[in-house]
Amino acid sequence: RALPREPLRELQLQVPCDSSLEETKKRRSRWEADIEFRLNLFESSVERQEQEKANRESTLSLARHTRRTGRTACTFQESELEACQEPEQPQEPEQPEQPEAEPKKEAEAAPEDPPIIKELKEIDDKYLAVEREYEKAVQELQKQYSAKQQPFIDQRTQILTNIAAAEGEEAKASGTPALRGFWKEAMKNLPALEEHIEEWDEPVLDYCKDITKAWLDEADISKGFKLIFHFVENPYFTNTELWKEYHVEEASPYTGEVSAKEIKAAEIDWNAGKNVTVEKVAKKVKGGGAKKAKQKGKEKEEPRDSFFRGFFRHLKEGMPIPDDVNLEDARGLMEDDDDDDEGMMELLMENDYEIGCCVRDQLIPFAVRWYTGEAAPEDHGYDEDEEEDEDEDEDDDDEDDDEDEDERPKKGFKPPARKGKKDGPPGEGKEECKQQ
Repeated sequence: RALPREPLRELQLQVPCDSSLEETKKRRSRWEADIEFRLNLFESSVERQEQEKANRESTLSLARHTRRTGRTACTFQESELEACQEPEQPQEPEQPEQPEAEPKKEAEAAPEDPPIIKELKEIDDKYLAVEREYEKAVQELQKQYSAKQQPFIDQRTQILTNIAAAEGEEAKASGTPALRGFWKEAMKNLPALEEHIEEWDEPVLDYCKDITKAWLDEADISKGFKLIFHFVENPYFTNTELWKEYHVEEASPYTGEVSAKEIKAAEIDWNAGKNVTVEKVAKKVKGGGAKKAKQKGKEKEEPRDSFFRGFFRHLKEGMPIPDDVNLEDARGLMEDDDDDDEGMMELLMENDYEIGCCVRDQLIPFAVRWYTGEAAPEDHGYDEDEEEDEDEDEDDDDEDDDEDEDERPKKGFKPPARKGKKDGPPGEGKEECKQQ
């Protein structure tokens, strides 16, 4: 390593003027030797520091490797690891934030229950365990009695499908020859289905032979059920069975409520030109003359409301609203018009599940009483249109009275307040007019 010359120059300047040249040379020689010794000592110190630094880096690298892999190639004393840390050049800090993450998670977690709540919850869990045993016992009992009831359901089907009792050729070709249109009439009298059956659905339902039910899992009937609509050969579709499955889960063990997670349905194989879920409408042609004459008579198919469209539809949580859903009817089920598609899908599935339960628990066991109308509620069949007509007649009479009042105005007469006005409830002004 080359020696710096600047210190020598300073020493040369500091050499005192001496008359003896020899003495001066000796002093200069001693000064140069002293400087050489100090420089050598400085260089050895620098080399020692560089070696120590290299040793620290090597030790830290080995320590990091040991911490990452979990395998120790050699043992380290804690004091050695601390000594190996480099406070002035923290190339890879140990990230002190990690130990602080655990207190944050604990803070986000629910606070620990006091001892009395823990004791009460243990009692609650024991009660729930007995409740589960009770539910299993009820399921087994339900299976036993369902097996006892099934022969009567089979006997009913045998009587309804007896061709010998049919009256006329149309009855023989129907699903229930002994009583043509039996299931159609029973379904129309069931409040859960009456609004879903359209006029064009009725001829198809005449070919329904039977409606049955089954559990998706015989070992655990709480997983859901299946409805099967049996049809005889008909001109509308090739299916002999149209099925629908309700896959459900328990929403809460403390309320006993269940919610449908997915609703599957069979795909209907319609014959050409026999699909009752669509209607043919004439195409609208812009312009006139030869172009209009050429397009005249052409039709296109558009979807329409139908029992076979609305009932046999696949629904699942998280999927978008099907394009064929009547949005006006769907919004009628919602309390808040601002609900999103997820809320609408949830309500659609909930409503569909309730309809399926009505078919399973009411229609299938007591189909005869629904056919005769005996099982229908007392207000079933009440015509709301008649009530609306009566209300309209009353309104017309009130308007006539108001006109008479206008012809003979009285002192101090005030016109009725408009509906929705802030200074009074709706209709208040009209009531005052009647009193006058």
